[in-house]
Amino acid sequence: MSQELVTVMTFMSEEDAELKRMLLERSGIQGFITDAEVVSMTWLLGNAVGAIKLQVAEADAERAVDVLKHAAHTHRKENHCLACNAKMAPNQDVCPQCGWTYEQ
Repeated sequence: MSQELVTVMTFMSEEDAELKRMLLERSGIQGFITDAEVVSMTWLLGNAVGAIKLQVAEADAERAVDVLKHAAHTHRKENHCLACNAKMAPNQDVCPQCGWTYEQ
């Protein structure tokens, strides 16, 4: 299998990219963020470098896209714990199921 990295999503915000990377890793897919430093230092360069990229191994790309699409659909309706995926109210900071918190 190829170990070459492919871009599965792009961002203008490093925080958004990191959240999506964590979603992939929770699903067992190792993700890498590239060009975050360039875009964060001078956001105008985002277009020149193609924005902040979330990349995965080529062998994981199809599954990663599926995970990200499912997460986008699910998270529009309600919040979920990033640790155990339990439903959380929009104003809730601590997961009622596992105790995970955004402050960790």
